[in-house]
Amino acid sequence: MTEDEPTPPDRRDVSDDKERSRILEEVLRDQARREVLRDVIYRRPSASLGTRIAAVVLALAAFALWALPLPGLRPHIPFPIAAEDEEEGLRLATFVQAQQVEAFRQSAGRLPDVLRETGEPLPGIDYERLDAHTYRLSGATERTRISWLSSDSIPALLGDSGMARLRQISR
Repeated sequence: MTEDEPTPPDRRDVSDDKERSRILEEVLRDQARREVLRDVIYRRPSASLGTRIAAVVLALAAFALWALPLPGLRPHIPFPIAAEDEEEGLRLATFVQAQQVEAFRQSAGRLPDVLRETGEPLPGIDYERLDAHTYRLSGATERTRISWLSSDSIPALLGDSGMARLRQISR
């Protein structure tokens, strides 16, 4: 090469420019790809118009069936216990509750103010303290209601069939 000829541009400079352009292009592509992925990740799914309409129609149909039930769709389920057995069970439950109250009276030396003091009360049994020595237990179901005063006898509470059943249980 002679001194008169201009020096060619440095090949290294050209390759650096191409390299920079390629790297910049790669970075921009990566940023665009990440933006798309971020949009996909954070996108909240939205229901289409058809889905929304179907949901409203189904909700209205369910409300209509609830508010105006069709007679054929509601089954009639008979009460599972006969009336006599229900009354006998209520009498036995009252007897058990009376035994809890009496056990409390013996241990505490007084009648309980509320039935929960004797332990977990049986469902359907109500307790009323009348004075320092007398209380009333009342039991109620949908069809039967009984009331027993502590001054009454236990056989009067249980009846003949209840006493027989109690003897069977205690054997």
